[in-house]
Amino acid sequence: PFGAKFPADYQSFNKTGLGGTYPLNPLPGQTWIETRNAWQKNAVENTRLGIPTSFIAETLHSGYAGGTNFPMPCLQGSTWNRPMVQAAAAVIGMEAAASGIDRGFSPVLHFCTDPRFGRCEESFGEDPMLIARMGEAAVAGLAGPGGPGAASTYLPEPDVHIATEAKHYAAYGYGGRDGGMPAEISENTLYDVYLKPWYKYAQAGGRAIMAAHNEVNGMPMHANKDLLTGALRQTFGFGDGLCASDAGDVSGVAGYRVAADQVHAGAMAMNAGTDQDLEFPGAYAKVPDMLKAGLIDNVTLDRAVANVIRQKVAAGLFDNNATLLYVDAAKQNATLNKPESRNLARQVAEDGITLLTNKDRRLPLTGLGSTIKKIAVIGPNADNPHSTLGLYGAEPGHPGTVTVLQAAAEAANSSGNAFVVEYEHGACLPGTPGCSCASTGTKGGWSKNW
Repeated sequence: PFGAKFPADYQSFNKTGLGGTYPLNPLPGQTWIETRNAWQKNAVENTRLGIPTSFIAETLHSGYAGGTNFPMPCLQGSTWNRPMVQAAAAVIGMEAAASGIDRGFSPVLHFCTDPRFGRCEESFGEDPMLIARMGEAAVAGLAGPGGPGAASTYLPEPDVHIATEAKHYAAYGYGGRDGGMPAEISENTLYDVYLKPWYKYAQAGGRAIMAAHNEVNGMPMHANKDLLTGALRQTFGFGDGLCASDAGDVSGVAGYRVAADQVHAGAMAMNAGTDQDLEFPGAYAKVPDMLKAGLIDNVTLDRAVANVIRQKVAAGLFDNNATLLYVDAAKQNATLNKPESRNLARQVAEDGITLLTNKDRRLPLTGLGSTIKKIAVIGPNADNPHSTLGLYGAEPGHPGTVTVLQAAAEAANSSGNAFVVEYEHGACLPGTPGCSCASTGTKGGWSKNW
């Protein structure tokens, strides 16, 4: 579920415990940690089977709110520096683990072969080998050293490492559109290009994957047995790794007209190899109906359940270890946003910054305040702190970010650099300061001098 509530939602789910939650809504007057710990205590001590809950977070370029915020993967890939990417991932994993997270939604292994795809910033690049190598580095940092079949082993040092759930498998973004854009693609191109990073991910010890929204050659990924079981598990060596869904996509199989209804959609997905449903109540709430109708058997259900539980065993949640089951607020506070972690984030940013063109040799700017009296800063992202941070990340521990406009204004006001900075936001985006059209959709023309 999204935003499960404790304790009321336990009655909505079941009596034996919940597979996982992302994220958990805190009770009034409590921190997230306090409510999370109460939920976990109830799961372990007061349910029939005592199965702990897995807590999941976005770990694309940060681990937890108040922690270190690293640049988005598109910039990380531009560093061409695998040890640095691994070091950044290790910080993300450490901060997530200290916050009670045992599985993270990363790394992203889809890539941009079409610039119209709106999620290019999540990708390490557009070359399958680059993405594969950076993906390997991210796995090593987040989850520690591993190899094929790692899902059947303990996480190395689960107090500082988390299980990886790479996304989105497979050929997501093909054709340049978000969501369910069909990928009609030859087998050669599919395996040699789009699946190459996933083979490397499985070989590097990746423990989970998130299936993609789209269909591949006519079959929605969540029901695509050839790719989930045949390619990923059997050919690539993923073995008993967890195949999880994207939001609502198991139920969505019926929308492709390959399943009659939600019950049949759930059965198709589980038989194809999808173990966990990111939705509740969703298709997998209908498991008793699937069994009764003979659409799935106990062997298939046992596989799905075992793969979910295996992740929790690997994270040490069954070891009766309070330091792994519960969050220590003092330890978390000492772990998040360390100076050395902030310094590393800056190093990644500096290594990955890319100048696309400088044909007229205008950069670096010289003569500011003397020969150059005015500069223009143009674009809605120039003064948008949220855009500066990137998506799928938690709010950082440091107080905001310095935008391009703020940095230019600061330079203009510093000693010996007297010049005028003029800003025009141009197009409107949500979160652009002074941009009234962000909510109305009409064109604005706000500008200001410093």
